[in-house]
Amino acid sequence: MVSMGVVAVIVSHDPELDRFELVLDRVSGQVGRVIIVNNGSRSEGVLRGLCGGVGNCDFVEVGFNSGGYLCSEGWH
Repeated sequence: MVSMGVVAVIVSHDPELDRFELVLDRVSGQVGRVIIVNNGSRSEGVLRGLCGGVGNCDFVEVGFNSGGYLCSEGWH
């Protein structure tokens, strides 16, 4: 059952692409919207393409690994 009021956010940084595709496929069928936040992955084009292949997916490119940046700035 798809829950239209639920959004899944997937944060990625150089994910294992086969596993990422499987997770995206499974999650997108269970929620109303998926948002992929890409933290500067080298495979940005592939991730963007996978998102485009799912009807309920938005892609956000951060451009760098913001998790490491936030930790170095004292955000925990």
